[in-house]
Amino acid sequence: MVKNGDNELKFFYGWIIVIASFLVTFISFSIRYSFGIFSDSFLEEFGWTKTLIFGASLFSMIVGGLSSIVMGRLSDRYGPKITFGANGFLVGLGMVLCSQISALWQLYVFSGLLIGVGMGVAFAPTMATTSRWFVKRRGLALGIVTSGIGIGTLVMSPAITYFISAYGWRTAYLIVGFIAWIILISVAFMLKSGPVENNALSYDKNRKGGNLNGDWGALEAAKTRSFWLVLFSNSLWNFCLQLIMFHIYLYAKRGIGTSSMVAAGVLSLIGVGSIFGRIAVGAASDRIGTKRVWLFCLVCQAVTMFWLTETKNVWMLYVFAPFFGFSYGGLVPLIPAIDAEFFGTRNLGAIIGLIGIGATISGALGPFLGAYIFDLTGSYYLAFLLGAVATVVATILATPAKKPERD
Repeated sequence: MVKNGDNELKFFYGWIIVIASFLVTFISFSIRYSFGIFSDSFLEEFGWTKTLIFGASLFSMIVGGLSSIVMGRLSDRYGPKITFGANGFLVGLGMVLCSQISALWQLYVFSGLLIGVGMGVAFAPTMATTSRWFVKRRGLALGIVTSGIGIGTLVMSPAITYFISAYGWRTAYLIVGFIAWIILISVAFMLKSGPVENNALSYDKNRKGGNLNGDWGALEAAKTRSFWLVLFSNSLWNFCLQLIMFHIYLYAKRGIGTSSMVAAGVLSLIGVGSIFGRIAVGAASDRIGTKRVWLFCLVCQAVTMFWLTETKNVWMLYVFAPFFGFSYGGLVPLIPAIDAEFFGTRNLGAIIGLIGIGATISGALGPFLGAYIFDLTGSYYLAFLLGAVATVVATILATPAKKPERD
């Protein structure tokens, strides 16, 4: 609650934006990370190789990354309602059509293209929309929004596993598709441009840095050293993240030899850890600075990945999962917070979209290379080791990054 000029109490709408954006990440990333669960059914029913199956995820994430640039600009210019509503429709449509898959090309069109385009608002426009409503409490707000990813993984992974076990994978796709339609289209009507854009009531307007004087254009930001350090660091740890989120279910079920629900439990534990990571790290960044927390989370992720390379049983997986979740959970809200701190918020959707190009390519390659390495070697060891090394390099690149200064 804040006071307006007439000393009347008025509810700060930014928290409604947080709730709506939370629901967007909850559904969108639940669908993205459910692909690894559904892929087990494709392996059993169609006999496709993992490389062929995860080629669809590669395609989907590249399409989603390109879409996020367009959707980020449209959301910056026209507001989020139309873009979020249209993309919500496409995600639901893609899931419903996936229930009718009978050939490999359909997986690429329905999951890769339709869902890929729809995922264009899942991160960059969502983070930009939320960031515009906050300055002082931006870390906390983004932490709550991105906790939807973890809570979605916690809730939906076992739910989708149950739907598949009880009703079959085709019906599971239908159920999730209708849930996506209902939630994503509904929350689109709750979203609107923030006070940073329209000079309306701002919860954080008295905080230094709340004006637009330090804002950078997207192409202007791309000429700075810090832009590229953030881009490549983000790309490398995201490579590791997507590798794990798409393959850990299959590794637990087929590599360790667990049941479907125990394998889904690993994803759920990652979700639990990420919830704490997003909220705790988001709040900590407001107090001690985003840069320090950013480096801490990168180091934590590297350590957990080296642990995973030596994991041979369920209890080691269950130790790995919450700590990996905490580290990546902290990293997700820190990236848009770093972008906003370095480059301002006026063109934040476009800047996050541009930085997201690298993360899109690397994130798409993570699951695909994991599948290819497994098909080649019969093991995930080299894939997990590659993820660990990538995170170490990401940490090295992040260390010198800082807010750029204009000449």
